[in-house]
Amino acid sequence: MKKRFFLVLVFSAVLALACAAQPKSFGVRIGDALEATYQQDLFPGFLEIDLGVAGHGQYPGLRLGASYDFRLVNVQWGEGNFVLFLGPGAGIGMYGKMQFAAGVFAQFGVEYDFASIPLELAIDTRPGIWFGSQGIGMDLVTCIPMAAVRWRF
Repeated sequence: MKKRFFLVLVFSAVLALACAAQPKSFGVRIGDALEATYQQDLFPGFLEIDLGVAGHGQYPGLRLGASYDFRLVNVQWGEGNFVLFLGPGAGIGMYGKMQFAAGVFAQFGVEYDFASIPLELAIDTRPGIWFGSQGIGMDLVTCIPMAAVRWRF
């Protein structure tokens, strides 16, 4: 029993160190919502997690989304990197008076990482299908492009 516990402990420590060694970024996304955004590089792409307040007209609320994006194009441009990305994602939200929604989406966009300063700028969009108390539908509001500013560390 002690041997298994020790192996699990060592495996967890190695996994935590591997994740800590990967590049990360944190910032804000602005568009149809205001979201805190976090990115973690995971070869060959990156995981993005966003939490924020969505202002859908008469249905304001909260939403949480996560996507795994693949770098389709990664080009050295100027002093930084220009990246075109695409990936699947899923999200949950609460709108209006206790109306819940969950859905799947495809996130795609462009990103520019500055080499001289730890800053990245991005523009992306997330068309998706949402399932909720109002039925199933395409959320056209999430098709609006959003801008992100992130600090890399």
